[in-house]
Amino acid sequence: MHGAVLSANKEAEVGATEGAESVLLPCRAAAGLPTGTTVEWTFSQPPRVVHVFPKLSQIQDDLYCSRTEMKEDLLSTGDLSLTLRQPTVRDSGSYVCTVHTGPDVLRQRVDLQVKAPFPVWIPVVSVLAVLVAVLVTGGLLYHYYFLGGEFLYKTVDSGVESVRLPSRALFHQRKATKVLWRDNDGWKVRVSENGSDRPAEQDAPYRNRTQMKKNFDLILKHPTDKDMDFYTCSVYNKDGKVLMKRQVVLKVRVPQVEVDYVELFHIPCKASVQLPRDAKVEWRDDRNTVIHVYQNGCDRPDQQHQFYRNRTRMEEDPLGTGDLSLTVSEPKYSDTVTCSVYSREGDVLMRKQVDLRVRANHVEVEEGAESVVLPFKTTSDLPEDTMILWEWVKPEFTRVHKYQKGSNQTDQQDQVYRDRTRMDEDPLRTGDLSLTLVQPTVGDSGEYRCWMESSRVWRKITVHLRVTGRDLVQHPAEDIDPTPLMAEESV
Repeated sequence: MHGAVLSANKEAEVGATEGAESVLLPCRAAAGLPTGTTVEWTFSQPPRVVHVFPKLSQIQDDLYCSRTEMKEDLLSTGDLSLTLRQPTVRDSGSYVCTVHTGPDVLRQRVDLQVKAPFPVWIPVVSVLAVLVAVLVTGGLLYHYYFLGGEFLYKTVDSGVESVRLPSRALFHQRKATKVLWRDNDGWKVRVSENGSDRPAEQDAPYRNRTQMKKNFDLILKHPTDKDMDFYTCSVYNKDGKVLMKRQVVLKVRVPQVEVDYVELFHIPCKASVQLPRDAKVEWRDDRNTVIHVYQNGCDRPDQQHQFYRNRTRMEEDPLGTGDLSLTVSEPKYSDTVTCSVYSREGDVLMRKQVDLRVRANHVEVEEGAESVVLPFKTTSDLPEDTMILWEWVKPEFTRVHKYQKGSNQTDQQDQVYRDRTRMDEDPLRTGDLSLTLVQPTVGDSGEYRCWMESSRVWRKITVHLRVTGRDLVQHPAEDIDPTPLMAEESV
């Protein structure tokens, strides 16, 4: 028997209003959890580590630092709920609580919806006299236009030259002495004081990428999915008083291309502007690893990461035709890839993203074989804090193999896999995270998932294993449904 699932497919919906002190994401297990239990709260899309118990701050996403808390007596009470402080609209989405207690696994999902503050003036208008209503409406307009009572939403497609974030600064422009645009992490996007820009005060990700109009609207050049955020425009007078505050939510739509696990795959990309012949074309993956470089009329494998060496090619004369599409052999996993074009001086001329979805790899073997390999190869020289976890996820959740801190964690492995699994001797150096399963049986058939995460890298792949034997009727091929590698996990 595989390890038991303490609770499966449990789901909760939680609502909150931005500005609240905190919100509780519920998750419960049986009281008296054993020592050695681990709890992982994760955000589904984009994948982020929210909180880990025992606390490992080095793998927590910066977005949640100092904002999460669990109860100290969680093992004795079984209350694994997470407190998220100062929730914002950006925190909306699906959260998964994963609990490992030896061979047993608990997974619960919580859908959080954080709404912008409700305009308090609506019920007032319905009961006050017309004169009072006018006064309240005037106050509302002041709050709306100056203090940011509502969010503005801006959506653009990946590949646009720029996006304009409106400030709606209708008044007080003459009284303004300082204008500051920030993102949700507090980074300075654009600073202007006494009519002069202050590029030295700008944070690095936004340098040479912004302009500000006379009405304080912000122009952000070549937006990508990493720019999806909440942006706040604050206007101050000479005494430092806030005259106006406006918040804008930016969403960048990235086209998605889905493909089966194939030998060659074509990633489309067409230039949206006329490109000079001396431009440089550069493809990178979501970890900023260089996939392919085209410069001076030819490919530049010397600038390419060795993981992609001899696996990529572009069309002939891409700068002349405007066809910057990339062909990749044996795409290993889903990823968001970015095509950037630079001028000879290094300025960005174009930037476009494609969300590549690679469906799960299928492996088939006959019962009685000595072993079977579940493949997973990624970039070499992974961070030392990388954790690799292989799990059997369908029809049940079972921990198959775990590698962390430079060694295999056999004490956290389900007993059915004891002495039956092995990995490369140095997977972090080689990037070979494949799992060898010894003496596979029909009962091993199903969906396997490998999680690889560190403070800088997060990756997940799925492999469907079918072991054929005399028990074929109980394990039909139809039971294995293809699932995109990076699709949101069903819990």
